[in-house]
Amino acid sequence: VPGSANGTGSNARFNRPQGVAVDRSFNVYVADTFNNTIRKITPAAVVTTLAGSPGIFGSSDGTGASARFFSPIGLDVKRDGSSLFVADADNQLIRKVTASGVVTTLAGAPGVAGSANGTGGAVRFNSPQGVAVDAIGKLFVGDTGNNTIRAGIEPATAILANISTRLSVQTGNNVAIAGFIIKGSVPKRVLIRGLGPSLAGPPFNVANAIPNPRIELHQGAPILEQNDNWQTAPNAGSIPSGFRPADPRESAIFTTLQPGSYTVVMQPSGNTATGVGLVEVYDFDDSSVNAQLKNLSTRGIVQTGDNVMIGGFITTGGNGFTQVVIRAVGPSLVPAGIANALANPTLELRDRNGMLVRSNDNWKESQQAEIQAAGLAPSNDLESAIYAKLPAGGYTAIVAGKSGTTGVALVEVYNLQ
Repeated sequence: VPGSANGTGSNARFNRPQGVAVDRSFNVYVADTFNNTIRKITPAAVVTTLAGSPGIFGSSDGTGASARFFSPIGLDVKRDGSSLFVADADNQLIRKVTASGVVTTLAGAPGVAGSANGTGGAVRFNSPQGVAVDAIGKLFVGDTGNNTIRAGIEPATAILANISTRLSVQTGNNVAIAGFIIKGSVPKRVLIRGLGPSLAGPPFNVANAIPNPRIELHQGAPILEQNDNWQTAPNAGSIPSGFRPADPRESAIFTTLQPGSYTVVMQPSGNTATGVGLVEVYDFDDSSVNAQLKNLSTRGIVQTGDNVMIGGFITTGGNGFTQVVIRAVGPSLVPAGIANALANPTLELRDRNGMLVRSNDNWKESQQAEIQAAGLAPSNDLESAIYAKLPAGGYTAIVAGKSGTTGVALVEVYNLQ
């Protein structure tokens, strides 16, 4: 039965739907072609209209029902569900739709058919009907009337998508403390996780994983939110399925935060044992949102072997490159009252395949000019720092003590974009 109605299951109505895509949380997105709308179907089969107005065609950008399409046919979605890309066939356009329904035109001129490469409004299509996006945001378009396949990069801001640090989680001054800054003018959705038990199995196989971690979110001294077992959180059901901790004893906070500085404290729950844990902060907004995770850091105890500090981060956007400075700080923690600070930290930067990108012991040994130009020179010559321009992907920063020494250290990742 053709029509246009939101609802659940068979109560919903579509009119010649042609394009379908699925994100990693199993939300389904539909190009409802004859209704000139983009629809969303949740895993519970609840259908809503994300953008466009039923039966009204046009080419206007806008939010929700104020946007207009003309025979949208193909579409694809980023795996995290942050952005959709639509082949708006009769408008001769490629459109972008954010998770909140904000529609913008990426390429093409409304109603103007042709065949021309270029940027933005200089591009010409002839009835584009298929679109796909890869893991780094590169778009591929089936330009049907031109019998061609077109490719391009979605314009994006270089961002840090998340940081995760694996370290030995103790008590007192040796708890894990992760800090992050949100810069911008609007709130940002973040997911914070404290993992332990799931590290004991593959692929980590950590023998001394912390059995029951607890996390607290602070802005200054006050506790904003805290969680012990993630399933007890009031909004646990809102955590995307692909990001829910694997063990019920692990912790998670899924929240929206105003721009500012925050810290996450991870420690054993109650009188449970200490051990190796993983503290993570995920950015859950599209890069077009005017709020980004910027400077990210984790403080904790650095030991030897499997108990060194391993900071992981993911870069995305910026035409594939992000400029960062990574620091390993130890001696300069002493004036802050840390008696057992790591005396001489070393730092390695590795890519997702474990290949060494760069290493540093004392920061003045190399890249001194670049680090000073960024205004991020460590205050002690024994501390480590690396400047890098990185393609989109996953990286690890490994902090250890020189000659097997141990102590409290701070690993930091700064986005220079």
